[in-house]
Amino acid sequence: MGCRVTWAEQFLCAAGFVIADNYDRSEPLTNVSFIDSRTRMIDFSHINASLVMSAICDLKLSNLLDLRLSNSCLTNVLGSHICFPRLSKLDLSCNLFRNISAKDPNLWPIYSGATWLESPNFSFNAHLEFFDAFTIFSNYNLMILDLSHTALTIFPSLTDSSLSLTHLNLSHTRIVQLGAFTSPVGIKPWKLEIFDLRGNDIKEVHLKAFERLEILSNFYSDYFKLCCPQLKGEGIPDHICHASRDLLSSCSNLLENRLLSILVWVMGVASVLGNASVIITRLVAGRTTLRQPYAQLVTQLGVSDLLMGVYRLIIASKDVRLDGEYVLHNNAWRHSHLCKATGALSTLSREVSSVFILLISIDRYLVIKSHLGGSSFVTVDGPLASLLQQCSLSGAAASSREEGRLAVFCSRFHRFQLSPVSAHRRGTVGDLQSCVSNSPQGRDIQRVWP
Repeated sequence: MGCRVTWAEQFLCAAGFVIADNYDRSEPLTNVSFIDSRTRMIDFSHINASLVMSAICDLKLSNLLDLRLSNSCLTNVLGSHICFPRLSKLDLSCNLFRNISAKDPNLWPIYSGATWLESPNFSFNAHLEFFDAFTIFSNYNLMILDLSHTALTIFPSLTDSSLSLTHLNLSHTRIVQLGAFTSPVGIKPWKLEIFDLRGNDIKEVHLKAFERLEILSNFYSDYFKLCCPQLKGEGIPDHICHASRDLLSSCSNLLENRLLSILVWVMGVASVLGNASVIITRLVAGRTTLRQPYAQLVTQLGVSDLLMGVYRLIIASKDVRLDGEYVLHNNAWRHSHLCKATGALSTLSREVSSVFILLISIDRYLVIKSHLGGSSFVTVDGPLASLLQQCSLSGAAASSREEGRLAVFCSRFHRFQLSPVSAHRRGTVGDLQSCVSNSPQGRDIQRVWP
């Protein structure tokens, strides 16, 4: 069973196998007439075979058992008749399929009628958005179906109980919703050995998604709720269900750890009551002190911390509300307006609190550094602060011959009023005059502005 023409020297043909040997893979394959009708395995992987698919089908390779067309630039798998009735293994991975269906009654996929087909591989077809499960209904011995790393958005409707499928790989697709596995009434449920759903951003699961499904060996998922007893049913034992656990939530509760739930309640109540008392005390009993920047910063910090307390109470109350059935309401809660508002509230509180703590720290540092009581943030209105500082520095270093010009410069500020800070730090026009009169002696500026 060798190749029939000399042109096939670029292929290895022996014992019923046809494999590309030293073929120039940059050139598309255009001739397959050298293939013997008794061939049992063909491997054209990594060769552009898009131009010879119909020709291969017309060869009537009734003994072909293994066909490998991985990365062969294929865009469809349709033929006009049954091509390979004894085909057992089919590799169509890494091609350019966009959908696999057979709506035209005169066209069939190349694996139609292959009743011995066990493992078709459609993985890594990055553009494959639709797979019609009806195309595999004639493959009664199908065991492994690989649709991983495709663009599928809809779960294939595998409803024919005659299929003997045991391994289903739907990992790393775009499936976001799981419907119910169905089978005709009176027929035993689906039985799978391995079911892989890893790498999917599943957002919605039918309450009876796995009611008619049994998994015997391993079930893989990144979504923890698929392994919850409220959804997986009795057909999927706990020990074979492998799903990433949520760090905070469980199948029954928003906060899985009971100690954590109690601490959230305690911290929420303490935060609300404590910060509310601080705000009320500042507003009612200390109105005069609110004119000081430090008191204002402390009050505003209390408001931001109060918001964090409200956030904790919302989470804790929702945990109580969904106790025992959180997995059934997980999706609705995460996409609700309340959840989004709560998240925004938490972020706002954290960021604002950090800013106010920074401002308070800077304020206290400046007060300690200057050896003065009260706050150092508010001294005079508008741009007057920087001008006064320049005046003081100039007065401390000025010579006697500059006194006249300095006096004129400083006298321009007589019309400004200093901001109220504290009783012992009020600026007056006399202070400005002392700026001029004391400058020749080089007295310390802190003595001019006590």
